[in-house]
Amino acid sequence: MMGEGDDVLEHINRLKTLAEQLDAVGAPVSEDDLVITLLASLSESYQFLITALESRADSLSWELVTSRLLHEDMKRKEQGGGIEGAAHDQAQAFMSRDNKCKARPAKKTGACHNCGKQGHWIAECPSRIQEDAGRQRFQRANIAQEEELGDYLFSVGIGKTKSSYMWLVDSGATQHMTSSKEFMRNYKDFGPVDVHLVDDGIVQAIGKGDIVMSMMTRQGVKKGVLTNVWHIPKLSRNLFSVGRFIKDVGPVTFEVDGCFAETKGFKWKLGALEGMGLFKLCMTPVLPAEVTEASTKKEDKAGQAKDKAGEMKDMAAEKAGQAKDMAQDKAGQAKDKAGEMKDMAQVKTGQAKDILEKFGMENSNPVKTPQEPGLKLTRSMCADGCKHAETMANVPYRNAIGCLMYLMVGTRPDIAVAVGVLSQFAAEPCPTHWQALKRVFRFIQGTRTYGIEFQATSDDKLQGYSDADWAGDVEARRSTSGYAFVMNNGCISWRSKKQSIVALSSTEAEYMALTEAVQEAIWLKAFLHELGEMNSDEAVKIYEDNQGSIALAKNPEFHKRTKHIDIRYHFVREKVAEGKVVLEYCSTKDMKADLMTKPIPASQFQYLRSMLGIKAPRSAEASGSVTKEMPRQADFVRCT
Repeated sequence: MMGEGDDVLEHINRLKTLAEQLDAVGAPVSEDDLVITLLASLSESYQFLITALESRADSLSWELVTSRLLHEDMKRKEQGGGIEGAAHDQAQAFMSRDNKCKARPAKKTGACHNCGKQGHWIAECPSRIQEDAGRQRFQRANIAQEEELGDYLFSVGIGKTKSSYMWLVDSGATQHMTSSKEFMRNYKDFGPVDVHLVDDGIVQAIGKGDIVMSMMTRQGVKKGVLTNVWHIPKLSRNLFSVGRFIKDVGPVTFEVDGCFAETKGFKWKLGALEGMGLFKLCMTPVLPAEVTEASTKKEDKAGQAKDKAGEMKDMAAEKAGQAKDMAQDKAGQAKDKAGEMKDMAQVKTGQAKDILEKFGMENSNPVKTPQEPGLKLTRSMCADGCKHAETMANVPYRNAIGCLMYLMVGTRPDIAVAVGVLSQFAAEPCPTHWQALKRVFRFIQGTRTYGIEFQATSDDKLQGYSDADWAGDVEARRSTSGYAFVMNNGCISWRSKKQSIVALSSTEAEYMALTEAVQEAIWLKAFLHELGEMNSDEAVKIYEDNQGSIALAKNPEFHKRTKHIDIRYHFVREKVAEGKVVLEYCSTKDMKADLMTKPIPASQFQYLRSMLGIKAPRSAEASGSVTKEMPRQADFVRCT
């Protein structure tokens, strides 16, 4: 009940908060009931206004009643308050047009300057009133007492969305509570315990378990475990116990825009304000299937790394097509924890196994290289021309190319050249092309457990390698460009692509390939700088095995036989002059990008493959995924 000296705005806010809290626990209050309750709770001095409102022919809305009450309260304060002031105001409101005073009319004829709606002043604006109330109100709570244990459970509500993923910050519950058993691990039943709700309803807690919660931070997704969470099937909202959190972790403070926790001197947001003093937890539960270490053929649950205190586990789920981003992220972690991280490896062989089984190559004899050295594939491989349309009609050539491309983009740069060459004949393949493609399957059969390994080393700078195979295409006489970028002894970016124009010399071909490598280096540098792994003035070192292309990039006068080169390829010269990249010579036998341009002998192929970090982990199994500590200096291995 409202007293004579009570503030109208505070009284309205108290009533509105109570209604929202009832709605949060599953006992909604209709607008008509809310209006009746508000009018019945007003003091005697507002009786004349109540009579005037109830005599209206149309129905009373919450917005209308609250605006009239606030308008009346404002006029009373302006005129000194009391019943006399109100009566004087009523007399002015119904004064004849000829004798009316200069005071503000009782009903506004224009639009509100805040919301633009007709019929009320800005001081009466419901939108503005609600905003002011949100800034002034502290969190309020309903109390439900548990009969048997005698503990008080303070529950708050928000909105009308019933989602098992949404949790509310509870200001005083003794335990975390949820209605969803699907998120629980280590579940244990106990005898039903009656819990009385604010609307006199009774719900029962029937068990408890642990729930893994995930939270997005600047460092990525962080996960922790809520232990001994009570299972109450009929609970309408999931509740996060602030008291339990304070006891286990640290202090919590409630502010205007949210509630915040503090751990080890670091303040972070625990809950977000959703309106009317209610807070939504900034964490979401994770299904047990998403945190298990067991693998499936379609999904890889990626490696776990403990921080120095062993308090929080970082977990990342990654698919084969996202290996590039994963490589960059893990390379950055290796720099921060060089020599300190425990050796870890992640092996995923399920995708490779599925592809081999799909095309009936799971029992094929393995080979050492994906391409036969010296073999040049063309569109007319047969003596009388390729006339095998009927024979190749039922051969899944294009499907096989797509599957191999999926592997190549993910974690297998060692098959990039083979996939690039074979994809040129996807429109009209012949049996010779199909045999060459099956050789790639046989190579995968022998290297199913191979992946990219990243190591924690003192020399973890980004390094690039650029190469070209001059006129390698015997039909179009175009060259093949290739580059590879290495960080922490593992390849993080690679490409093999046929050049768009014919190069007149090996220097020109190498120079065009170098231009593509420089473009990728600029992007990688910007990305690593954003992650804090490179300085803005730090140059990227790119190795090249052609002295002529290096001289062409450094010396603008060296143009006697190269002045016909397209202007766009002199981009590399500009970046060298700016100090963005540094070019250095390396011998052909140590050129790691040679693997990206042409078929090479098995011994050289295996040497360069290992230099790119493509290796088989010692603990790799024939199928599935294995996450295991390794007895060697390897931080991360990604295999497909």
